[in-house]
Amino acid sequence: MNEDKKVLACVDQSPYAASVTDAATWAARQMQAPLELLHVIDRHPRLESGQDHSGAIGLGA
Repeated sequence: MNEDKKVLACVDQSPYAASVTDAATWAARQMQAPLELLHVIDRHPRLESGQDHSGAIGLGA
């Protein structure tokens, strides 16, 4: 197996995820390369507040 090459398939919750995974599996087998799946999720707009939640505390806090 050649470690310099790999197949990366990005999937989400769309109906196309199964087809993308099937095609990536086929390609990885043809290339004799490892397959990695990256599951992509969307941020929910209602949960984004625009506030800084980094935990950084300023002087005089």
